Amino acid sequence: MTASWPTIKTGATTNLDASSALVPADVVSKSTTGGAYRVTRIDGTREVRARIALAANDCTATVFQSEPWLAAIGRGLARDGCGELVALDVADASNGERVALLPLTIARERRRTVARFADLDVSDYRGPLLGPAAPQDMAGERALWAAVKRGLPGVDLIRFEAMPAEIGGRPNPLARRHDATPARLKGFSVRIETTVEAMLRDRGKKYRKEAERCFRLLEKEGAPKFRRAETPDEINRAYAVLEAQQSARQMAIGHAYVLDQPQYYEFYRDLLMTERESGFAAIFTLEAGPEVVAALMGVVRGDTFTLLRISNGGEKWQHLSPGRLIVIEAMRHFVERGIRTFDMGAGDYPFKRGFGAVETELFDLVAACSLRGLPTIAVERSKTFVRQRPVLMAAIGRLRGKA
Repeated sequence: MTASWPTIKTGATTNLDASSALVPADVVSKSTTGGAYRVTRIDGTREVRARIALAANDCTATVFQSEPWLAAIGRGLARDGCGELVALDVADASNGERVALLPLTIARERRRTVARFADLDVSDYRGPLLGPAAPQDMAGERALWAAVKRGLPGVDLIRFEAMPAEIGGRPNPLARRHDATPARLKGFSVRIETTVEAMLRDRGKKYRKEAERCFRLLEKEGAPKFRRAETPDEINRAYAVLEAQQSARQMAIGHAYVLDQPQYYEFYRDLLMTERESGFAAIFTLEAGPEVVAALMGVVRGDTFTLLRISNGGEKWQHLSPGRLIVIEAMRHFVERGIRTFDMGAGDYPFKRGFGAVETELFDLVAACSLRGLPTIAVERSKTFVRQRPVLMAAIGRLRGKA
């Protein structure tokens, strides 16, 4: 996660040099199967949100490309004066059936114009919204990629990162390309088919007994409560605790902490406040007596809860594994409401493995569209080469440690 969001300029008023002019496109790209894809570019957060809302009924997307999430990203862009959302709407030219919808940002970065999925460094997964006519063969995948590039005139570099291979059970044609490479992080999720208690039993006697012991220790601390913050005051209090606990934890282990920077702080707070009544965003606390021992925030879409942030009360509560306890309580809360998939987000952490989370590989697709983008491709290929060789990775880690 970077320390600041890029400055993004879009639309007819963009201030770029002639070689990087961003021109709204309506381009046809011929496919090798004899069909044709038409791509239309949409500029402006309001217009993009309207298009995504209309496409929601016939498209498949991750929660991070859903309308409520992208609306929060659009508000974040406006709040920080960084520009607006852009989208490419790709359709079958013969019948108008939607192929894909790509919500993007286009920014000047180090003298290059770069197109990315709209995420502002807060989205764990990125990708297109897949329409009914999304390609499922190599020829269609090539045609879609050609249409995307034709829809981005003046862009020097395309960076489509952290894309799932499948979106809603459907193949993601951009992640399946031959030049897509494994991303640095993977996604992790847990599916509870029956009850949380059955899931804990399946984790083995030792794990279940340890969880039970921690709950008993929590009860000894006095009147444990698991709460969902619902009113604005409750949300503000819970969010302030989560922020303070996360900051203290990262400082204690020597990690740089950026989530308290204004753009991130306001993004999550705005999401919680705006979507509190819709149920899309939620924040929970686990309390023992007067103290909050853990906090958890996430979003709900369909039968899936996606974990965004989690915190605990620090060393004082370490003996009862408060992070594990609040996740178990959240699972009980949502299973009672028919939500059985718990997406624990990107990043391999021991507590996810403890729950038996299944990993999902993510993919990056980085492509140069001009000579200015070629140096980045060389760097990305070098990084991929190193990541795929654990011995070399270990050696580099040792050298960094010595430095």
